[in-house]
Amino acid sequence: MTIKLFDDTSGGKNITAYDALTGTADHNATVTISKGSTVLGTTTANASGVWSFTPTGLAQGLQTITASETNAAGLTGYSYLTFTYKTAPKVTIALANDTSGGNDITANDALTGTADANATVKISEGSTVLGTTTANASGVWSFTPTGLAAGLQTITASETDAAKLTGSSSLTFTLAKVSVTASTSLSSADTFLFPPNFGNETINNFNVKNDVIDLPRSEFADFAAVQADLHAVGNSVVLTLDATDSITLTHLQIQSLHAQNFHFF
Repeated sequence: MTIKLFDDTSGGKNITAYDALTGTADHNATVTISKGSTVLGTTTANASGVWSFTPTGLAQGLQTITASETNAAGLTGYSYLTFTYKTAPKVTIALANDTSGGNDITANDALTGTADANATVKISEGSTVLGTTTANASGVWSFTPTGLAAGLQTITASETDAAKLTGSSSLTFTLAKVSVTASTSLSSADTFLFPPNFGNETINNFNVKNDVIDLPRSEFADFAAVQADLHAVGNSVVLTLDATDSITLTHLQIQSLHAQNFHFF
């Protein structure tokens, strides 16, 4: 009698996510598959003595399964296999600091999440690997991408365990980087991206023909909402969100601003 995993996904370490079993016995023999004193079922070896069996409802973790055959003389032969049955790792990913208060908009692209304890976690953007990090003994990992562009991003965290099983999770968020230095060239185009809670900022030399201000929809639904909060202060225009957040556009009049100067994310 023999018994083994049909597919040892760990490459010989007896760790698998596929609990199908196979082995050999006398040709055409009835093979009984057991876990301890519990019979999981029976199968029949083929004319070459090869049998296969897939348990149902097998729990995750360390398992010892026995295959046995009793011949016509009443003699029983058996063999057993100890292996670890597991599914793909569970991986999570989140913003370390969602500065939008739950809207997945942030000016801080640091990431965090969970994986298996001490696992290597790969961080990717599409097919591009941004880097790897190691989860601590509690399974918590952290990673801060470098050079991530402002705007909508989808980042994936993945872990491949000893059984070659890969678990992954993705996060889509908006990375908002505040830019308040405009070009003095009338032909250039600048985009000023403001996350929630950006503070009080001033833009000099805003070019109404080319420049754009990006604002979160959590603060302004559309241009009409912006217009309602525009105020003329001296020779400047001030867009006021609240006592701590405002944008001042110097040397402009309210009527010179148009819908194309504002985008919403």
